[in-house]
This record gives sequence, C-alpha cells and structure tokens, in this order.
Amino acid sequence: GNDGMGVKDGDQPSNNLTHNSAAKLYLRRNILTSVYNPVLPIYNCVTCGTTLTSRMGLKHHLDAHLCTKRSEYLLEKRRNRLTDLSDAIIKAEIKAEIKAKAEKKAKAEKKAKAEKK
Repeated sequence: GNDGMGVKDGDQPSNNLTHNSAAKLYLRRNILTSVYNPVLPIYNCVTCGTTLTSRMGLKHHLDAHLCTKRSEYLLEKRRNRLTDLSDAIIKAEIKAEIKAKAEKKAKAEKKAKAEKK
C-alpha cells in the first residue's frame, strides 16, 4: 500500500540521500502542519499536557483555567453518558422481566387449557 511517502527519481528510488538529482520527496499533508524549530521554546501545561510555544500563552492557559474547564466539561459529559446508559440498561432489564412474566403466564394458561380438555 501507499503510506503517503515515497521518493521519485524517474521511477528509480535513490539510496543516496546526498545525491543532487531531480528527486522529489512526497510527504503526507498532516506531517506538514507545523514547522519544527529546535530553537523555539516549548511550554507544557502540567495539568493537561497541552504544548504551547510562548510563556504568555501558557500563562493565559493557566489563568483562564482552560484545561480545568475542558476537563470538567468532559467529565460532566461522561457522567451524563453513563447515567443515560445505566437508565437504558435498567429499562431493558424491566422490559425483559415483563416479557418473561408474560410468557410464563401465557404458558401457564396454555397448560391449564390443555388440562381442562
């Protein structure tokens, strides 16, 4: 399969990386989303692990409690999903019990009719 990367040099792959031919390097688009600069400082939020490139960005992130707000929002969303799921499970169990009782009752009535004959 094509993984999005390949070297094209007149349909001949080149093993010599210093070769100055008309070779073209094809990369996946998502690899080219940001420029890597080893001199650029990297700041990480200790709460959520978000990577920021400026100290002021990190300060704003921490002062505005962005990671805390997002994590609280996600936690509330997960709790709501779990509540909905548990409600659905309880409803399904109740339906199954009602169906089982109805089948048992129908079976008993059928058996009683058969004994009367």
